[in-house]
Amino acid sequence: YGQLGYGGNQSLYFPRVLKDLKSVVELGAGSNHTCALLAGGSVRCWGRGDVGALGNGGKKHGYVSVAVKGLSDAVSVGVGRDFNCAVRKTGSVVCWGSGPHYQMGDGSKSNRYTPVTVKGVVHAVAVAAGYNHACALRQDGYVFCWGTGTYGSFGNANLTGVSSAAKMVPGLAGVQAIDAGDYRTCIVRKGGQVFCFGYNVNGTLGNGNTKSGPDHVAPKGLSDVRQIDTRGYHSCARTGSKGTVWCWGRGSEGQLGDGGKKSSLVPKKIYAGGRLVSLAVGDYHSCAVTTAGNVRC
Repeated sequence: YGQLGYGGNQSLYFPRVLKDLKSVVELGAGSNHTCALLAGGSVRCWGRGDVGALGNGGKKHGYVSVAVKGLSDAVSVGVGRDFNCAVRKTGSVVCWGSGPHYQMGDGSKSNRYTPVTVKGVVHAVAVAAGYNHACALRQDGYVFCWGTGTYGSFGNANLTGVSSAAKMVPGLAGVQAIDAGDYRTCIVRKGGQVFCFGYNVNGTLGNGNTKSGPDHVAPKGLSDVRQIDTRGYHSCARTGSKGTVWCWGRGSEGQLGDGGKKSSLVPKKIYAGGRLVSLAVGDYHSCAVTTAGNVRC
């Protein structure tokens, strides 16, 4: 589909510079597409385009990056399975791409080929997009979600079906970071506490069991969390000033980084060779950046 963005559709086994992208400040990858937020507030996407994930108004795949139409003031972007959302400087949230599960948040379940405004949320500062739902973090620390709340990914026992507009997650305040994975959501509160809710196959919630649901559960043994990233059926968190990484959930492809292939119902401390400053999780792998600028996967 062209998700590598270099102009062709062949696999690459070494990194290649994408010359049409400058001053990238945020990057996200979906199943078959990629998007970048540029310093000036524009967003460019490339890869699979038939369901609207490129946001340029067309259905063609993009082998090089294309500008998301009408979006020049983005401050945050969330890349989901086959759709995306962004926060604008005004605090409103827009989404584009695949919409049959109400992921667009505009009241419809249609695909959107250019950004549309999500209903029910204002003053947003961050957004996260998952498999078939998305969530936004409001400036005052409250979280709003929309799409399909399968398995409790909305964190609301009274809302486990679909929501065509953003609805507030009850019982959560003081949130400073959010992320959305496949049928689940994780948040970090001020002080570094983590809570997750939704699908718990293979222990993806990290609380020691496999019971799915909307209850806000804390992955065991985590404190002072600085970053969380969740995708596929596993999650990783970066904690403390030393940047220690912990991972949990499915481990069948070695994505937990503990030397084995077993899943873990609770977070496991991972040795990644130095102090870590950032991490990123894919469906079947995990990577982290050290203070020296090295990447370890």
